[in-house]
Formats: sequence, structure tokens, C-alpha cells
Amino acid sequence: MQLFNQFFRKNFLICLLLSVSFHLLALNIQDTVYFDEDWSICEKPVAAYYRTTALNRINNIFYKGATKDFFITGELKMVGQYDENGLKQGEFEFYNKNGKVIKEGTYVNDIMEGEWSFFDDSENLKAKFYCRSGTDFTPLLIIAASGNVLVKDGTGKFSFDTQKDLPAIFPPSCLYKVEGEVLMGLKVGTFTYTSTFGNQEFKRTEIYQDGVFKKGKDYSVATGSLNVNKPFTFLDLADRSLQKIDNFYHSNIVFGFGKEGDKKLINFLLDKETPEIISTSNSCEENSKDIFIILEEVFQKYLKLQNAQHISFSYPPAPKQCNLLSFSLPAQSKSLPQKVHCRAVFTVDTMGYVVYSAFEGNLPKAQIEKINYYLSRLSALVPYKQKDQKSLSNIKINIETYSDTIKNGNDAGTIHFYYTAANASLEDNAHYDFNNSDNLSNSVQIEAKFPGGPAVWQKYLEKNLNSNILVWNNAPACAYRVVVSFLVDASGHVSEVQALNDPGYGSAEEAVRVIKKGPAWVPAVLNGRNVTYRQKQSISFIVSGR
Repeated sequence: MQLFNQFFRKNFLICLLLSVSFHLLALNIQDTVYFDEDWSICEKPVAAYYRTTALNRINNIFYKGATKDFFITGELKMVGQYDENGLKQGEFEFYNKNGKVIKEGTYVNDIMEGEWSFFDDSENLKAKFYCRSGTDFTPLLIIAASGNVLVKDGTGKFSFDTQKDLPAIFPPSCLYKVEGEVLMGLKVGTFTYTSTFGNQEFKRTEIYQDGVFKKGKDYSVATGSLNVNKPFTFLDLADRSLQKIDNFYHSNIVFGFGKEGDKKLINFLLDKETPEIISTSNSCEENSKDIFIILEEVFQKYLKLQNAQHISFSYPPAPKQCNLLSFSLPAQSKSLPQKVHCRAVFTVDTMGYVVYSAFEGNLPKAQIEKINYYLSRLSALVPYKQKDQKSLSNIKINIETYSDTIKNGNDAGTIHFYYTAANASLEDNAHYDFNNSDNLSNSVQIEAKFPGGPAVWQKYLEKNLNSNILVWNNAPACAYRVVVSFLVDASGHVSEVQALNDPGYGSAEEAVRVIKKGPAWVPAVLNGRNVTYRQKQSISFIVSGR
């Protein structure tokens, strides 16, 4: 049995607004932006990649100047340059995790132009195209998966499969067989594109003369034969991750969606404003709905890594068994998701925050950490009441997967995986420490607090927090919030002080220092006695321009 990532949310949030005059000397401030596995903007705890760049802050938000993308472990993934209008300009290089170049070429006013080269993971050249854009290009070199050179120096007849021969160049959704001829860097004769979608076959033919498109025709069972007056554009060399980054793509429940989601994202990027997931529950019985949504988010991101198809979701109509989500994979897939069997407990405090979580079973640690991160952003749950008094309560959820295989005629079939989650019975104020390895209490009736209450705590910060740290470190004008975690033992002694996030410019170090320097706290109470408890406290700085 294991206990992962205990975390606590305080019963009250106190923000110290330290107004500091600061002259913004330069607009090209180096920023760090984080992305998850789907290249959706996120916070660092759930990131798979990050970018160092400068964000334009006047009139519109975009990237500018020298820019680098990294894997979250620090390896370089891309290096390039954006101009003062946010357009990609000049040489761009892309790398795999081993530091090998996988593609390189030039952008002119945000458009792929000139020669672009593509390499395999060992840095062997596999293809080269002359580009007028990402969808308008001519093969200069193509080496098939068999090793045969189909095109060399812009000359040759070729036939290749986008996924079998050039999978690193075209995305998995691009399933075409391409046939044609080039002569001295120009398309000549007939080009043919064929693909099968389900039981439907699609075919397009195009006629070229000295590199100039003359005419084309589409064929399909559904539409018959149709004349077309422009070249095929479904083969796109543009980097998908770069397209998402440049469009500030976000599909994260922390920011939400639509105009409000865009607004929260902008506030987060420019002002470091911490996003929150606001619960829509109307009763404590509905709180589990928000937990299900968080589980959905975590599993959905995981399934995208598995190239899962036909993902569908359903919400629990009642606190009983529900199909949380289902997805399918080809039966011959070599990378099947792990079967999950897990019991989980989430403790909601009297202010509507999840202050503790525990997991028993084989749910991967990475997914548990992500669940806990999203729970730390969840607020406004409905507290449980006992005899008209608010009290701590536990949400118990069982998470399971099962699968079956469906045969489709001569098809090898499809493996269908189903994640299900079920509400277990509520046992209020019970203690669920699956690890049970120390005397740390995770469910209490009264949380630890600063002696004297909120007003005394604010006066302590005003007197002891160094308001000049961020200015001395050239922090740009915006708000900075640091969340500090620390233990308060049965005697009120404070230990194990650590910052759970770091906005930079010395803010995390200063927040930790002021907690360590402070007096003993009033300990937490469980069943009438003082207990050791992990507290979480927020400290905010505001640096204002002038």
C-alpha cells in the first residue's frame, strides 16, 4: 500500500499586497511558458515541455525574439527566431531527446520557404523538399523505409506511403500513398494521391507541366468524379506542435474554455495570476462530479499519448457506477494502457478545498501527481454539514479499467478499454492514511493557524517580508503568488518548509524564509488533541509599474 503526494489547502487565503514602484526598463523580458503532452499551455507541475522566449505585452500577446523549446527534462527541442510582429523568421532547427537534429529549414514571414531537410532519429537524411509553403512543396530527395532512393537532386519517379516511409514527417492522421515524378526540381506529368477512410477510397490526380499545376480531379464513391482547380493541400510539412504553440492553444480545465478561458490564460501568462477550477456543485453529494472531471482530464491526456481513438466521455448521473470514459486501439497495438485498480480518498475541508488525498492500488505515480495538482486548483466545493456544523468529509472513489475485443469481419478487431469510476459510501471524519508510516494527521477538525489569526499574520508579513527582493532582481510589473507547505507539530513547531511553486525573482526563497523565521503556530486538533499537520499558506507580492 502506498501514499502519494499528501497536500493541504488552508482554510483561509491571505494575500499581502505589497505595492512596490518599479520602472520597467525593457519590454523584451525573458519568459518561460509550459506545455503538456498535447502542447496545451499549462503550469509546470503537469508540463512535458517548456519554452523560453519574450512575450509581447503591448496591444497583443505573441512571441518575439530568440526562442527555444525544451523537453521538461532540459533537452533542447527547437531553436528559432520571431520578429517584432510575432512572425517566424530565419533558420529553425528541431531536435529529438538525444540531441539529434530531426528537421531544419527557413521561415519567411511565418511561411516555410526554401529547402527543408528531414532526418531520422540517428540524424540520417531521409527527405528534402523545396517549399513555397508547408502545403506547397516539391521533393528534392526521398529515401523510402526500404532504403531505396526514390528522388535524388530533384529528379526521379517515386511512390511512397506517408506513414510507412516518412512517418516522422507527416502526422498519424495523414494516410496517403503518393505517386509522381520530378525533374530538376520541378513537378512533371501526373501526381496521384490515394487513401482509404473506413470502406471509402479517395483518389486525386493532378497534371503538372514544368512545375505548374494545370488541372486535377477527385474520385470517391460518395461524390463520384469532381474537377479541382488547385493543388492538393492535405499533405502539410508544418510542425504541429509549433502551430499549437503559436496559437496559444489551451485545452486545460484549469483555464477553462471560450472567452473566459482565453482571458484567464492571458492573465496567467502576463500577470502570473494563479488559475483555479471553480466547482459548480450545489450540494456536498455533487462534489464527486468535480473529481470525475479531473480524472477525465488526466486520463484523456494519457490516452492521447497512446494514440487512442474514439474517446468518449459520460458523467455520473448518480453516486454509483459510471462509465467515465472509453477509447479504442487496434487489436495488434503493441502499446496498451496499463490496467488500473485503485481506491482513492479525497478529504474536503470546511472551506470547500481538497486538503488531502490517498491512493491504494496500481495507479501510476505520474497520474496521481497530476490528479493532485488539479485538485490543488479546485475550489468552492460544498462542505459537509453535521448537525448544521461544517465538518471535514471524505469522498471515496474506486477507479477500474476493463476491456474487450470486437471483431469486424476480416479485420483484426479493436480493443476497447473502459475507465470506470464509482462513488463508494461516504464515511465522514474517518482517517485514511494508506501508508500509515508516521504520526502525520491528514484529517482534522481544526487546522493549524498563525497565533492571533489573520490580522496578526498580515501585520507579521508587513513587518518581516522583504518587499524589495523582487525589485532588486528586476522582476517585471505583475502579481507573484507563492504557496508554501510546512509541518506544524503537536507543539506548534514549524518544520519542513518548502515552496510548492516558484514564480522567480527570489519570491519563493523569501516566502520560505519568512515562514521559517516566524513564531510557533497553534497546532491542529483531531478528536480533542493536538496533532502534527501539514499546512499550506499563500503569500502574494505585487510589483507595480510607474
